[in-house]
Amino acid sequence: MLRPSFPLLHSLLLLWPLQAHAANFSFSYGAATQCDDFQISWTGGTVPFFMTIIPSFGTPKNISIPNSAFTSQQGKYSTTLAYTAQQNLVVALSDASGFGSGGISPVITVGNSKSGNKCNTTDPGVDFTYSTDSALSQCRTYTFNQFSSAVQPITITGFVPGGDSFVLNPPKGSTTFDWIADIASGTSLAFFAVDSRGRQGGTTEFATVGLSDDKTCLDKNSPASVIDAPKSTATSSTGSDSNGNPTNQDSTSSDAGTIAAVIVGVLVSLGVIGSLFWFYLRRRKGNRGLFGGRFRKQEVDLIHVDSNLPPASALNPYPLYQTQTNGAATAYGTAASAHSASQRGSQYTADYNGGQRPEGTVTSWDQSLTSSAARRKAQQAGVSTYQPPARFILHTDIEDDIPPPAEDEVIELPPQYTERRTPSASGSGTHQENTSSTQHTFPPSDADRKGWRQS
Repeated sequence: MLRPSFPLLHSLLLLWPLQAHAANFSFSYGAATQCDDFQISWTGGTVPFFMTIIPSFGTPKNISIPNSAFTSQQGKYSTTLAYTAQQNLVVALSDASGFGSGGISPVITVGNSKSGNKCNTTDPGVDFTYSTDSALSQCRTYTFNQFSSAVQPITITGFVPGGDSFVLNPPKGSTTFDWIADIASGTSLAFFAVDSRGRQGGTTEFATVGLSDDKTCLDKNSPASVIDAPKSTATSSTGSDSNGNPTNQDSTSSDAGTIAAVIVGVLVSLGVIGSLFWFYLRRRKGNRGLFGGRFRKQEVDLIHVDSNLPPASALNPYPLYQTQTNGAATAYGTAASAHSASQRGSQYTADYNGGQRPEGTVTSWDQSLTSSAARRKAQQAGVSTYQPPARFILHTDIEDDIPPPAEDEVIELPPQYTERRTPSASGSGTHQENTSSTQHTFPPSDADRKGWRQS
């Protein structure tokens, strides 16, 4: 492995102007795994070429690529990736035109070793330190300070993973430098610094530019991500079988995963369609049960009369009133008939409680509505079908209601005598005529009472 060449990195940064620049050519890279070979390939550019590996919160490594790796405008180079798994880093490819002229990769996360190789993953450390304690926000001041141990002037390089890079040149003699962050919010950004002797100050952590209400610093030259950023070719790993034919393991596993996903999707779709079809058949066949039996509902047939119901002639819509059949039916009756109806209602209740069930009563009509099926179910469930007798309250118009006589009032009627004397022969005809012509009315009129008093 080639040793990092920090003075070469410093020379590249001096060639790089202040404003942000995109890449002149681009490269692709392979799988990044711990202590395994890391390969890059590119097209175009001008020798010499340099590959810079920049870890987050670590020390960049600048590796010089031999000219023999570039022929016919095609270049390919590999080196051992001496970083631990889960380490975040970016790779920059540079040529004679300056740093990052071949582009800067997006953030790469180092994976576990596939070969099982061992290597030294210890960071070489920095030669001086600096601090960036302020918040990184759009169009706000971002301060670099505490770099007194560096040999001034220092050079600070900012870069956007998968995008542009730019160089900041703090003035000589000062240990503090303020920079206006002319980068849009949401952009990932990091910095690394070197001094005038090419010594390393290390890389900041990959950070995201924060929001602010100021956009005056942004323009078309503001560093940002680019569309043609370097791309990874680690989507497949190529090997060979016993016959020497190349095989693609990742492609095979990807195809198997795709097939499995398709099968699962088809099974789920069939299950949904089957469920919908089953519910449709169930609805169409009238809510059939799980075993084909139709759910039974208790229905009351108003056309076919149950044999247990009383005949129609026994049903009386007014059980407390007696209907006359001689053509002189009384709708509501007099006070006496109402009183007798109340007595009959009491009699019906008493007879029912005694075990009898008179037909034509409301109780018998209500009990007769219980269907035979309901009674059978009640008997099977051990539930009694007994229902308490109904009680009635009759309301009449006060003008039509004649109150009954008081119980303590006694009306004494005059005595009625029968004449038992033997009529005479001479007056038999006259007495017979008077007897046959005598008539009494009930109740007696005032004239009758007056005549009785005089007699």
